[in-house]
Amino acid sequence: MRKRNAKRRIFGALALGVAVAFAASARAEDRPPPVRLNPSITLTPAQYVRLQAVADQGIDALRRYIWRTRMIYGWRMSDLL
Repeated sequence: MRKRNAKRRIFGALALGVAVAFAASARAEDRPPPVRLNPSITLTPAQYVRLQAVADQGIDALRRYIWRTRMIYGWRMSDLL
């Protein structure tokens, strides 16, 4: 009985490892292309670095970030691209 439980645990851990590895590789392939900023407004170096880090995650991530911070900075997509 103990051998059977050990085999199940080993098989379960192996299956979980394969599933995690497969999900990670699929996620890496499905990443949207990064966006290069070309701001027409004045940004501080820290703001530019932060915006570019978000833009590297894709256009949707940049759009969401600008929407979340719209009342703080007043940025628009047309100002940054």
